[in-house]
Amino acid sequence: MMMSFRNKISSAILSIIFLFSGCTNLSTDPPSGGTSNTKLEIFSPKKDDVIGVGKTEINYSISTPYSLKFMELYVNGLFTGNFPPAAGSSQPIIQLNISESFIGSSISYYLIYYDVNGTSIKSEEILSVKVVETIDPPSAPFNLKILNLSISTINLSWEDSSLEVDTYEIWRKEDFSGIYQKHFDVNGNVFNINDENLDPEKIYLYKVKGFNQYGESSFSEEVNTFGVGSSGDLIPPTNLTTIARGTRLVKLSWKDNSTNENYFAVERKRVNEPYKKTGIVEKNITFYTDSSNNLVPGGEYLYRIKSYSNTDSAWSNESFVQTYWYDIIRPTNLQGIYLGENRIVLTWNDNDNTNTIFEIERKKEGEEQFKTIASIPGDQNTYLDENLIPLQFYTYRVRSGDGVYYSDYSNEITVFTGS
Repeated sequence: MMMSFRNKISSAILSIIFLFSGCTNLSTDPPSGGTSNTKLEIFSPKKDDVIGVGKTEINYSISTPYSLKFMELYVNGLFTGNFPPAAGSSQPIIQLNISESFIGSSISYYLIYYDVNGTSIKSEEILSVKVVETIDPPSAPFNLKILNLSISTINLSWEDSSLEVDTYEIWRKEDFSGIYQKHFDVNGNVFNINDENLDPEKIYLYKVKGFNQYGESSFSEEVNTFGVGSSGDLIPPTNLTTIARGTRLVKLSWKDNSTNENYFAVERKRVNEPYKKTGIVEKNITFYTDSSNNLVPGGEYLYRIKSYSNTDSAWSNESFVQTYWYDIIRPTNLQGIYLGENRIVLTWNDNDNTNTIFEIERKKEGEEQFKTIASIPGDQNTYLDENLIPLQFYTYRVRSGDGVYYSDYSNEITVFTGS
């Protein structure tokens, strides 16, 4: 009852407004043909057309818009809006604004023209306009992210603000020099998927687009498994790792994938701060030691490596590190002597009276990585390495620790198990 009363009041107020504005044909009156030669014609949407939820502009024409006083729109026989002339006495833009409650049903609509001479003209009534969720192709998916689940499996996720998506296509290429190809597709209600059996040594790049019956979206922004980027044809550095070795000492290493860089810039930032250049490295060098005075004990930092060519730049993945709260002093003056009988004795200077252990690392000729071969108490500074292979070169290094932190490594030495 309250809504009915309000509707009556609204109609009464609207009638009064039209009366005092000089209009002789009211929106509640049956429109008359009058004596006007004006023609009112609707071009779209027409009968049996399909429109989506939201706003759909009505394409219509008035032969004498300069005489227009206002237009009215009726949907399903109900008054829904009054539209005065646009700038320059041109016909106004009129839009159907359809709610989700009409999805799956049909509507009818018509227009009424009122001119300054008090004449009104009603358009034809457009019947059977079907309402669906959308008639637009999807918008581009966004917020594409990669989650590394293992060295050979990633999870790819994305978001989408489109009203209707039937299918997503996931496109992938291997390395920056590769060619994108459709990798697989998924249903439109899927927003993350795993990609397995990846080669840990390769960079995989991904982008996604959506489809519905009205077309396809643009591609999302691309992401890659190494979290790297490039502004041109320069292939980014990868595999950046950072290791703290003291309160003001961070070791960095990375993989150089390009042949046309001029130099590398080491960039560092605190969380929620912009990156700042903290060092320069010559081309083809893949390591750096940051011992800047700006580092603080217990500081949390993000690093990245940026390479520069003559015209382009590219940046590595980010790597997080926290510096030590206190320092462990590294051993020095590491020496080794072959004793015969496939034995080598090592000695070094212990420079830290708080350390509790020494770790001895070794690699043979031809091996790239050191391996820990022993851990001994921190009050000892000698070690006997036995059962070695004759006529073999062995390289050693030592570090000290306290069970929480480890020092930087000592100098490296190479000993030959021969006369």
